[in-house]
Amino acid sequence: MNFLFSAESNWRSVLSSVDVFQFYLASLFDDLHTDQGFDFKRVNDDETIRKAVRTLNEHKIAIAVEGGALFGFDAGGDFEGETAAQLELVFMNRIYEAGGTVSFLSMDDPIDRLHNPCRKMLHTICGFDLETAIREIVDYMKTIHAQRPEIKIGMIFNFAARIYGGVSGYPGFEGNDIDYKTALVELVKAVDKAGEKLYFVHADSPFDFTTGIVQTDAWRSISSSDAINYPSKIDWTARILELERQVESYGLAFGLIYSSQRGGEETSGSDRLFHDDVLAYLSLYAKRGGSPKNYIIQSWYKRPCALGPETRPYSFTYLLNEIFNLILRSTRLKENERMRSK
Repeated sequence: MNFLFSAESNWRSVLSSVDVFQFYLASLFDDLHTDQGFDFKRVNDDETIRKAVRTLNEHKIAIAVEGGALFGFDAGGDFEGETAAQLELVFMNRIYEAGGTVSFLSMDDPIDRLHNPCRKMLHTICGFDLETAIREIVDYMKTIHAQRPEIKIGMIFNFAARIYGGVSGYPGFEGNDIDYKTALVELVKAVDKAGEKLYFVHADSPFDFTTGIVQTDAWRSISSSDAINYPSKIDWTARILELERQVESYGLAFGLIYSSQRGGEETSGSDRLFHDDVLAYLSLYAKRGGSPKNYIIQSWYKRPCALGPETRPYSFTYLLNEIFNLILRSTRLKENERMRSK
């Protein structure tokens, strides 16, 4: 983080084009295991956070945060949403203390965090049913808005690993037994009934999952003659397109996270492979008719190693500049076509 905000010259063009900068809450606080139990420590010093917020404010870039949303504090489930929200409000206060405002909050697949009995969180193994998980998501949103009503809340689906429309998640990465097409219907209804509002849904499905080229042990156990279940023969992009249509039918903004697992891996990946995969992903999804409202360029992997400067080939900010130029050219072409059709 310090590299980006210590010198604006490292990414001047990107700063003029980006709409939203997202912090992981883990970049503000991190977990700390002690002899006394579980605690948290600050990550990045206060001056680094102030520099970041000052730069974003000066360039009128909105601030977003991505959090876990639900952690499994409460095995019974009655106070899970409230407890998790209070904790993450403390984390977000670092942004406010530095002079910033959080505009967007992304909940990182909270349904799976609470429903999946195999996903051990901080204190418990949850295994809540869908109804209870959704209730706690609503409680989380209410608690956030009681203190910070300005924050627009949405969620991330770890889409490659989820059942959707009866199609299983990626072999070897399957999470829980919930069909997320149904879960989204129920979640939107519950949120609306509670007087809350879900603003966006972002799909997390890296390029190599969307193209069916990630090989896992489960992947290898499927016969290549199995046209229904063999990963490279499944139209994973069609699943994302269907989710986009469903999300937009509720009046929500759909976003796609553009990333690459194979490009991001420390030993076998490279900054160039990550760069090339993300650009190929943009092209693939656009050619299939996808038009996300939100483009999220993100890496939680070791690569790209270089954040910048933006003139350095294959650095993260170099990639962002290329993406902005591609989107701008595409927008202009569409506008020209629209004008010619009049």
